Amino acid sequence: MFKDKNLLIISNGYPNKEGSIDCTFVKTQVDELSKYFKKVYVIVPTPYFSIFLSKFVKGYKNRLNNKNYCYKNIEVYYTTYFKLPNKISYKTFNLFDSVDSVIKKNNLKFDLMHAHFTYPSGYVASKLKEKYGIKLIVTGHGFDVYDFPFRNKNNKSKFIYTLNNCDYFITVSKKNMNKVNSIVDVKDKYKIIPNGIPNYFKNTSQVIARKKLKLPLNKKIILHVGNYIVDIKNQINLIKAINELSKVRGDFVLYLIGSGKDEFKIKQEIIKLNLTKYIKVVGSKSHNEIPIWMSASDLFVLPSYFEGNPTVMLEALTCGCPFLGSSAGGMEEIIFPDIGIILDDPYNFNKLFFLINYGLNKKWEYKKIMKYSKNYYISKINIAILKIYSFIVSK
Repeated sequence: MFKDKNLLIISNGYPNKEGSIDCTFVKTQVDELSKYFKKVYVIVPTPYFSIFLSKFVKGYKNRLNNKNYCYKNIEVYYTTYFKLPNKISYKTFNLFDSVDSVIKKNNLKFDLMHAHFTYPSGYVASKLKEKYGIKLIVTGHGFDVYDFPFRNKNNKSKFIYTLNNCDYFITVSKKNMNKVNSIVDVKDKYKIIPNGIPNYFKNTSQVIARKKLKLPLNKKIILHVGNYIVDIKNQINLIKAINELSKVRGDFVLYLIGSGKDEFKIKQEIIKLNLTKYIKVVGSKSHNEIPIWMSASDLFVLPSYFEGNPTVMLEALTCGCPFLGSSAGGMEEIIFPDIGIILDDPYNFNKLFFLINYGLNKKWEYKKIMKYSKNYYISKINIAILKIYSFIVSK
């Protein structure tokens, strides 16, 4: 379809050569799209803070160690730009020059651009479109749609500029699109397309998965995968719900997979409520390990305050794991009673406790869950994206 063309991807994050869990959903899409292009270039603009200013950012870890790398017909480039921490200012410096220098230094020739996240990637891609005259698609995922443009006038202005200047806009949920429409009219140049699941995500026998991970065979296993950021992922209320659950049953363990600035706070809450027997904080796991954990589990719980369209939801369903999620983002657009549960109030830990207990007791039709999830394999999702590419290129 585009075998004689090159695609430029600009994304806020992308897994490094070692396989870091950083916007893996972007890589999943890129890997599949690369089959249809001659070359795919990925540029990842990374904010840089001085050593002094980084002290103002709680949990900040420098990502400057990521090295450029190539695989298949894909070239990945990391570049830095200077940014003041948000507590000081939202202003960025040399963002455009940083990305454009990668293009010029490596003599990158491309026929189409696709930016992931409206800011900074979508914004800088819109500037590149002005310089190079290349068609641009922008995908809005989560915080860049429901949070970023509402923080101040400067952010709103950049958001409007990006959406007005791109040739087509994609977002992952109807709720996101409602947020967009409250700010800017993108007319008929948009489509709602959820994230896709890697084709290698498959169900493994629960017993085999548990033996491989050395997990108990005689317990109900609850799984949570997400960044340790309590103001977004809501782990504190999840812990409180587990505290209530422990008062009525003792046949379960909750495993928290992830990393982030609030790890200490989460561990302290577990200790304070004397729940170390019931909750295990296991840290980060490679993306290849996640389907094994999901296959081993009886219920996946994601009670987030804010979401776009979480890929872990679709991944859990692919592994036959029932999903309990909040009404945030696009979760209630995907989940229906036969495959999962929706929590309508993520602030209510008593309701969360009730639904977890219900989910553990319910007899789920696992084959039905897995069959439904096949609609979200990346090979199917990308058909819609390729149609947009064809439409834009032909204009």
